[in-house]
Amino acid sequence: MQRVRILAAVVAAIVGVMLGVNPAWGATTDIKTSGLGLGPFPYAPDEVLVKFNTALPTTVWLNAFGAAASLEASDYLADIHWYVFKIRDHMDVPQKLAALKRMPGVEEVSANGGGETAFTPNDPYYSDQWYLPRMEVPQAWDHLIAGQGDGGVSVKIAIVDTGVYDNSDLGYVHHYNWTSGSDVDTCGSSGHGTMMAGIAAAAASNSNGIAGVAYASPIYSEKVIVGCSTVYSSWVSNGITAAVNHGAQAINASFVVSDSAAVRDAVDYAWNNGALVSAATGNDGQSNFNGYAPAMYVHANAVGGTQHSSSECRDPESNYGSPGVDVVAPSRDIWSTNRSGSVTHWGTAGTSSATALVTGAVALMYDHYVTITPSSIKSKLHLGANHVCGQSGYSSQLGYGRVNAYYSVTQH
Repeated sequence: MQRVRILAAVVAAIVGVMLGVNPAWGATTDIKTSGLGLGPFPYAPDEVLVKFNTALPTTVWLNAFGAAASLEASDYLADIHWYVFKIRDHMDVPQKLAALKRMPGVEEVSANGGGETAFTPNDPYYSDQWYLPRMEVPQAWDHLIAGQGDGGVSVKIAIVDTGVYDNSDLGYVHHYNWTSGSDVDTCGSSGHGTMMAGIAAAAASNSNGIAGVAYASPIYSEKVIVGCSTVYSSWVSNGITAAVNHGAQAINASFVVSDSAAVRDAVDYAWNNGALVSAATGNDGQSNFNGYAPAMYVHANAVGGTQHSSSECRDPESNYGSPGVDVVAPSRDIWSTNRSGSVTHWGTAGTSSATALVTGAVALMYDHYVTITPSSIKSKLHLGANHVCGQSGYSSQLGYGRVNAYYSVTQH
């Protein structure tokens, strides 16, 4: 009965358009930008995302809706019930969103918001992974893994990023591509996604390259970025939900994308299915990261960066403040795998590398606690973090502090 009423309303809307009296395409001055994917990054100029107030509208209903709104369905984000539509008239995206919000049966809308990777790479070599002892990762290894005769961590890590090159220090990588480009990590000379994979999960004690925090974890590469900067909300949403469906519990999002309700729903989907998305706050040095998804969402684990210094104060480039940093990790002088099969050192790796370090710690926690929830993971990260740079409690610049992998896996 509900669908009949909605379909009748859509048909009425079509008739109204024909008669020139439909108010759906009225003034746009009252449109709200929050969650609409309209900024701060460019959005797809000819696409919109729509969520209806019924999870599975009929084909007849969709066709009628598309005809009324001058849209053509091009993709369906099945796990979170969002549709991607191509705009078939000359209306620009903000106007189309304003109009769609008034259409019968529409629950939420969003632009297919873009984004960028959260790092600034460079290539000077540095001979020691100083940040692992600082985060007490070796102590966590001793507590969880050493002496057990196993090959590392079994928890699946998803690198939602630019793709991951196969590298002898990474073991087997499962590849999935949600973009319009080829499944190749072409970001920079070394590869952004490949770098994140190594930081989080490179093999240890194999006389090769570096040691990842959750060493030898199975890696699921969910490619959502073409080059270093072409990324859309639908790709990100598909990458996150697919990572969950592939069984990944520790999900790494070392990028920022425009605030979109579809991306929010994907983060919630992970949370509700026992997985945690750790996300970079970005590298603009801003006192807030509102509008920067997925880090801005309450069910994400928002990660900022710290300097390579004894005080471990906030990296000047790391975004902080509202809506709230969860934890921080080192973001400078980081070594990792590259797409040529060896390793590269980044002097200024940014919140991307900090996020990958935290994702590795999260994987250690899932490996240890087994049945732990994302909420408990965040709580233990908060409680186990070290206060740095003179902080005495929660800090708008540093969140609950710099992640301590050992304390995070020894709490009861």
